[in-house]
Amino acid sequence: MPRRKNPKHRPSGPPLPSWPRQDQPVASFTPGQLYAVSLWPIPTGVGCHPRTISDDEWVGSVMRSIRIYGEAQVLRDLIRVLRLTARVWDPALTESAAPPEPQIEAGPSDLPLPMIEDHSKPGKWTQRSVRTVALNLALVGIGRYPQLVPDERWLKVTRRECIATGTKQVLVDLLANLRQAYGVPGEHKGYIPFGYQQIPSSEESDDDN
Repeated sequence: MPRRKNPKHRPSGPPLPSWPRQDQPVASFTPGQLYAVSLWPIPTGVGCHPRTISDDEWVGSVMRSIRIYGEAQVLRDLIRVLRLTARVWDPALTESAAPPEPQIEAGPSDLPLPMIEDHSKPGKWTQRSVRTVALNLALVGIGRYPQLVPDERWLKVTRRECIATGTKQVLVDLLANLRQAYGVPGEHKGYIPFGYQQIPSSEESDDDN
């Protein structure tokens, strides 16, 4: 009799990410749960989750996984983890009455500055606004936002940006986009991202002036 496949494991590569129960002791986490937690960007202060780790810590954790498992696999798993947990951290989906204040300060960072536009101030299409759309995880359908871009297309574009500007820069921009689209504790609950809103053309912007 052939053995049944275990859906929690893959033939090769990292364990399939899964999310622990809220009351589950850390000591009992499975490899898939530990891997998922290591990829989770939300504790940097995204949505209604307080900041409990620095951006540098998260980027460093993801970079370590990329060195082991490869860029494409880790980015796919990042999408999976965000989808699995959206009801925990997206203010539009959680039942929390009010977002908590961040628990730690951002502190000094060795990371580059984000290279994306402000979602709250849409303007002309520029190279920077195109990059903002390309590196927006919301577009693959996470939490409150419907999917506009297939996963594999998003991955292809994102990996191209990793080659052009470096993986660390892309991770910084993914974080910045997440905070703009889903909010920051105690500040705002998210702005409609580029791609879900109309960006004026150059002519329309000029006519308004």
